[in-house]
Amino acid sequence: MAETAVMEVQQEKESKRGRSELYPVLVEPRLDDIYEWISQGYTEKSICKKLGIHPFTWIRYKQDNNELSELIIHARQAAGQVVLNKQFQAACGQSVTLSKQKVTKDGEVIDITEEMYIPPNVNAAEFWGRHMMPDYKPAKSVENLTLIQNNFQLPDLQQQLQQIQEKRKQLESLLAVDLEPTE
Repeated sequence: MAETAVMEVQQEKESKRGRSELYPVLVEPRLDDIYEWISQGYTEKSICKKLGIHPFTWIRYKQDNNELSELIIHARQAAGQVVLNKQFQAACGQSVTLSKQKVTKDGEVIDITEEMYIPPNVNAAEFWGRHMMPDYKPAKSVENLTLIQNNFQLPDLQQQLQQIQEKRKQLESLLAVDLEPTE
């Protein structure tokens, strides 16, 4: 009995190993697609769905196949480069050409192109400086800022508000008095 249980476990392991034979069928022909998907920002989970494989199988394929793991590394580097380029453009500011369509009173559609200037993004510039230039020093560091504390206390404010309201009522009562002109 024990021998049959051991044999069943070994057969099950062998059948699971047989799934790795699907790599040349499911993954290898789509390496170019996988590169594109990763460089476009797809998650590995979404790629698994596209390929029809389980995420654990994907992890095993990455461990067993240097070609796939290298491809993933290069695709992520390409995606990171695109993001850094866009961030650099945002940090510097840029002019963009916009294409619009406008309908005239006659019903005619007119294509309009116009230039639009997008000013530099300070946060993108700060990020770029901190992460891409090793000797970057920000203009104002957080350490140099002094903390300003507002010591407002709620009971004092409520008392001041009540005094202001009483003063307002007094002024309104003075205005409400009917005055008769004297000769």
